[in-house]
Amino acid sequence: MKWTMRVAVAVLLVGLSATVLLSAANGGKLKIVTPGMVLNLTALGQKVAIPANKEVSLPSGEYKPAGIELYAREMDNKGKVVLWKLTSSGPFGKLATIGVSDGQTTEVEGGEPITVKAAGGIQAQGTTKTLYVGLAYVGKSGEMYSSVVHRGTVRAPAPQVQVVDESGRVLNTGSFEYG
Repeated sequence: MKWTMRVAVAVLLVGLSATVLLSAANGGKLKIVTPGMVLNLTALGQKVAIPANKEVSLPSGEYKPAGIELYAREMDNKGKVVLWKLTSSGPFGKLATIGVSDGQTTEVEGGEPITVKAAGGIQAQGTTKTLYVGLAYVGKSGEMYSSVVHRGTVRAPAPQVQVVDESGRVLNTGSFEYG
């Protein structure tokens, strides 16, 4: 009986070792190299949040982001650390598909520098013309972030805007509105 139990345990251990070796041979690693970036993706049927500077082993294949979060720290006037946060639910630019290859480490880079792009138009209604301007935050890999910025747990105030002519004279002022 003891001999049979030992053989069964040995077979089980060899089987587990082969499974671990097989999965290690068919997988690679994913590493987020952008400080303050968290990549959310679905792997093996589960949502995985991969923070910056952590290597995560994954089976070989292609992965699509479910979201990206960018964090930056600031000290407020009381010496308390406050987090700023930008989020992305797509489009993800060059990060739309992330490949993981056998025995390789795939490095993911996004975020800074963030380019703020303005897009807009004029809507005419009768004799009234309204200028519409929207902001788009674009990361270094072409990923688009929400224009809603969080400071701590609250939404940061909407950005202020000035419309100036070619000579620099202020024609109008206002603030953006979320929504």
